[in-house]
Amino acid sequence: MQRRIHIAENFYDFVSELHNAIEIKQVQKAVRLIKDDPSNPGLRRHKLNRLKSDHVVSYSANQDIRIITYEPQSDEAYLLYVNHHDIAYNWVQTKKISKDLMTGALRLISIAIEEDVETPSENHDPSKIEVLPARNKGVAYLFDAFDNKALNQEGIPSSYVEVCRRIANEHDLMLVLDALPAAVGESVFNLATQLIQGYSEEPQQISPLVPPVVDTILTFQKIETDQELESWIRALDEAMQLEFGKWRSFLHPAQRKAVTANSSGPVRITGAAGTGKTVVGIHRSVHLKALGFRTVHLLTFNRTLMRNLMDIVKDVFGQELGKSYKVKTFHSYVLDRLKEERGLELQLGGTTEDFLQHAFEKIQPQHLVQSKETVELIFREIVDIIAAQQIRSVGDYIRAPRKGAHMTLTVEQKEELWAIYELAWQAAVSSQKIPYDLIAHYALDQKLRKLENDALVVDEVQDLKAVDLAFLAEQASGANQLTLLEDGKQRIYGPGYSLKSLGINVSGKRSIKLYVNYRTTDEISEVAHNSLMDHGLQEIDRPKSLRHGPTPETKIFTSQEKRLSWLIEAIFEQQKKGHHRLSVIARYRKSLEEIQAKLQAAGIDFQHIERENPIPEENTLSLLTMHNSKGLEFESVFVLDDKDHSKNQAPDWMKSNKKALLDYERKKNHLQYVALSRARDQLFILLL
Repeated sequence: MQRRIHIAENFYDFVSELHNAIEIKQVQKAVRLIKDDPSNPGLRRHKLNRLKSDHVVSYSANQDIRIITYEPQSDEAYLLYVNHHDIAYNWVQTKKISKDLMTGALRLISIAIEEDVETPSENHDPSKIEVLPARNKGVAYLFDAFDNKALNQEGIPSSYVEVCRRIANEHDLMLVLDALPAAVGESVFNLATQLIQGYSEEPQQISPLVPPVVDTILTFQKIETDQELESWIRALDEAMQLEFGKWRSFLHPAQRKAVTANSSGPVRITGAAGTGKTVVGIHRSVHLKALGFRTVHLLTFNRTLMRNLMDIVKDVFGQELGKSYKVKTFHSYVLDRLKEERGLELQLGGTTEDFLQHAFEKIQPQHLVQSKETVELIFREIVDIIAAQQIRSVGDYIRAPRKGAHMTLTVEQKEELWAIYELAWQAAVSSQKIPYDLIAHYALDQKLRKLENDALVVDEVQDLKAVDLAFLAEQASGANQLTLLEDGKQRIYGPGYSLKSLGINVSGKRSIKLYVNYRTTDEISEVAHNSLMDHGLQEIDRPKSLRHGPTPETKIFTSQEKRLSWLIEAIFEQQKKGHHRLSVIARYRKSLEEIQAKLQAAGIDFQHIERENPIPEENTLSLLTMHNSKGLEFESVFVLDDKDHSKNQAPDWMKSNKKALLDYERKKNHLQYVALSRARDQLFILLL
């Protein structure tokens, strides 16, 4: 009898969470046996009784890993879930599986837990989860609208309810998820995504909700032949075997649900470095074109990444960019729209002083001291408060919320600042020379037509200003028309903001998180994420890495000469190993210029990766700053930095402003994370 198996679309996600290459191989072998020889003694087939569902079976991939299936008939099996023994049994006891007799669809329903099913493992003792403080009476918490029974019905065991009661916002959620068992974390995350409204670094008020009934119609890949099964199994291996050139364009099954997400509004896709956000965005652009959009615009914040995007698109689709797909920076896109619709030839740029100096001198404010610090802070106030909220009058400005502000102002100071802004803005509009950070502010004033047949896929959203997002929200508000790709840990320009406050609702199923790192080894991922924690940042939602490799090396040198000698020897060693896509990344260009002569003398070919030359070449060492490394990846990376980070001092004008100084320190630490996470296989941190 030929046995059929059906593999749930998200089954691969569960396999990838096993984290261990040996365990994944054991699951592959077990899946073959479930199809061809389910009674094999090695599988230890066991029908699970005393559940809310009949026909549920457990198979052993090894002494600890269990595969959960639904087998309504002897000649077919539906593969639902895989995990370590206790976690797998906890998961299945919180689910009811049934088959619709009319449609044949398989449904998965979360049910109340009548008995606490807890993992005896010490690693998952709820009493030891202490990542969040105790509840505070003055704070609204995420799950306040749910009583304990309702949380049980969502698949959260009673023993974990107290932990979940302390989750106030998305930041808290990410802290807790790493400490929870996978099955419990899945239930917590699924419920939380229905409640969190956009991105905010502050707790948000949650409106009371009626707890939803989780009733999911499962979709499966049908496997009937050995060839189909082997094809599916190869997908588990491909991520670890791809050549570097193909890696950038690879789309794994676990990412496809993000590519094909369907929404009546915008979609947000988040994930750490290495989870494939950019590649998902490219494939989603093709999906959107298939949905009927005339043109799909792929937008980035960074020109280097824009050029890299164009390169990847050609790799993926083997075509020249034409009318269907447009790749641009966000700011170039806005300029082009203004030229097409208004015939405006605008210039971007100019310093902060250029923009404000004349107005400052003419107004001669009595309550604002003219200094470099004041000029910088006034400009930040214009971008982050006036432009972000599209304020049109001094009265509205005086009453406006102050979230994101870098300074406290009196009413008199606000009146003088508004007068300076109005005069400076009029001069900028008259000269058609608009500051870089205010081009979207200008475009909103022009009231450009809303997009009807075009879609926008926007990468690096974390670095856009609030006013930039407000422009996008106004332009693309239709179904599937706006896709946002972001990683908060790589935010080195823009401040935090609430997407909902900007008119972008990405709550519930509109927000998708990529948890699996297909690019970077687990060892490199750990070092990159720990670099944030070492600086007091609490963003520890590290993705699961499928790949393993050498432990990153940190070396401290007593002189530049010794560091450079070691670097040259290490580059030759990497090339002998067959690694030909190498990079040296430094915080400042000066550090790169200091090593050029010795590299030339050693006969090492190198290139500077800059805005004008953003595409790394094979077999050529890439030299680039941390800023210019965004969106790129290399087999091996050498990071040049200072052992004493206090050398990277903030400008003098910032030192007396606490908020501006904190923002500078955050940017500095996030830049380091960006550099460390560029490595695919091997990472060296060389400190002086």
